[in-house]
Amino acid sequence: MQRQIISKKDYLQISKANIKPQIKSDTYLERLYKYIPSEIILLYITCEKIILDQSQLNIWTYWALAGFCLLMTPLYLFFVQKVKKAKQLILSTLSFAVWVFALGGPFTLLSWYDPLYGALLLPVFTFTISLFQ
Repeated sequence: MQRQIISKKDYLQISKANIKPQIKSDTYLERLYKYIPSEIILLYITCEKIILDQSQLNIWTYWALAGFCLLMTPLYLFFVQKVKKAKQLILSTLSFAVWVFALGGPFTLLSWYDPLYGALLLPVFTFTISLFQ
């Protein structure tokens, strides 16, 4: 499966070009899969576990990991997965940030952070993100 979103607009443009389309526009669940950068989230969770297993937590390492993964999300999708749509790259990067916030991550070290915020944000964001085409 190709990682780039195929919107109804893309499908109609192919159809109007008198090319017999071999593709169809993505469904809600297909868009959901494509907007969530699961590979980057897995990288983050794995490295986070390594950081948290250390006897002394270095806050800068924790934030650097989150920042690195945030930066790598659009680069990975663009260069490896060949996603060329800016909107999809932006939404996928935002999706990674929401996941880190929901998991707690380095935000747990901030006085204003409450796990309830992430617990509410993640399902609401996940539900609404796939409405975008």
